[in-house]
Amino acid sequence: MALLVAVALGACRPSVAPAIDMRARIEEAIRTEVEPLHGRRDVEAYLERLTRRAVAQRRVTALEVEPGVAAIERLMPELGPEATQEWVARFVQSMTALSREYRESPPGS
Repeated sequence: MALLVAVALGACRPSVAPAIDMRARIEEAIRTEVEPLHGRRDVEAYLERLTRRAVAQRRVTALEVEPGVAAIERLMPELGPEATQEWVARFVQSMTALSREYRESPPGS
């Protein structure tokens, strides 16, 4: 569901790879990167890494957005549903803004 939200918000550029391949890559990232996270500090550090990765590649993809959302959602028992939804919204908005910035500025600027 978050992927649909991210795409609708313009956070992700369409990939050349088939959607099934992207979904498999997202699931692998969640399994290998998100599942080992323990607690809010780990999640905050992980979201920073995702943001740095997007900055380094000058684009935001579902491989940053989806695992980030999954990481935040893992904290729902600690945060509660409302705070979790707010954090997800802030993360998606920040990635959307980053994506928009890269679409609007030429590489190297």
